[in-house]
Amino acid sequence: MRSHPLDCETPRGPQGRPSGREGRDSRSAGVERAADDRFRHATGAGTPPRYARQSGAQHSTPLIRQVAGELGYPTVVSYDVDSLDFTDPGAATVRSKVATATGGSIVSMHFGHQDTVTALPEVLADLAARGLTPVTVSTLLGA
Repeated sequence: MRSHPLDCETPRGPQGRPSGREGRDSRSAGVERAADDRFRHATGAGTPPRYARQSGAQHSTPLIRQVAGELGYPTVVSYDVDSLDFTDPGAATVRSKVATATGGSIVSMHFGHQDTVTALPEVLADLAARGLTPVTVSTLLGA
């Protein structure tokens, strides 16, 4: 199980989250390039993190994978559990969404939302009670 905000292996910026769905690929690709630029500027890193994650969509598209490759990201990761926390649905909803995680799940969560912060202690306790431990994407993928 992996909770995206706990991992600093994928750069994401707070602004602009266009959909990666058909018809919006080029805009989404632009956001990927901008996120990469912000990451490199903020960290001084000469190389990107190992993983990219598309904005605004659960699954990447061929164009997003192409752009990620051009920027040096060897892997684009998607998530299988969406907490919907970016919609500010309330901590109980965030908790119930994350409760669907199983071993190997990648969960999309955002620390920039109070519902996530409020739900996180209970989410972590729920996962622990089920024998699940949050890990980094690198650990999950054995990299």
